[in-house]
Amino acid sequence: MTAPVGTRPDPRWVAAADELAAALIRRAEPVRFTVAGTPAEVDDVLRLRGRISIEEGWRSPEELPDGRERDSYDDAQAVHVVGVHEGELAASARIVLPVAGRPLPTELAFEVEGGPFDDAVDVGRAIVARPYRERTHRVFGGLAGAVWRTMAAHGYRSALMAGTERTLGLVELLGLEVTIVGPPRRYWGALRYPARFAPPERPD
Repeated sequence: MTAPVGTRPDPRWVAAADELAAALIRRAEPVRFTVAGTPAEVDDVLRLRGRISIEEGWRSPEELPDGRERDSYDDAQAVHVVGVHEGELAASARIVLPVAGRPLPTELAFEVEGGPFDDAVDVGRAIVARPYRERTHRVFGGLAGAVWRTMAAHGYRSALMAGTERTLGLVELLGLEVTIVGPPRRYWGALRYPARFAPPERPD
């Protein structure tokens, strides 16, 4: 995971990536992906994050007295991608759009040097509710496809993220180049690496 990240993705590769994202989203059916568009929908995301954080031991109930997991980045610059099945929230991920003079969450948490990353968003808080987890990562793949599609809708094709080795490996399997941008730290319940992912500079 050390290959250089290209800043001008090949249009043919981007088209293929968009097709892959669409295929991943279809594969996750009947879970449907969208963006949380109302305060109530965002609140559902925060509650899901709180429940999963406590279930996984990442946070204690005392740390989340109202059952919601949130931080200062859950503001107007946050876009919450959600997967829904029969009215139930199955998965969610947060995209934080860049703001001049404000570090992205991964930059701040890992004290990443080399910024600002004005051409990248931050992808984090990606979770799948327990009933929707399976060995084939069908719902997680759909969530990844929906995140890619949402990034593109905002004009971005690269992102920073804090991922475990396993998560970053899954991202590489999708054909993205992953570049580690700092040493690992224990963050949000696991040892994670700050990384940037983007289309390859010279696609096959």
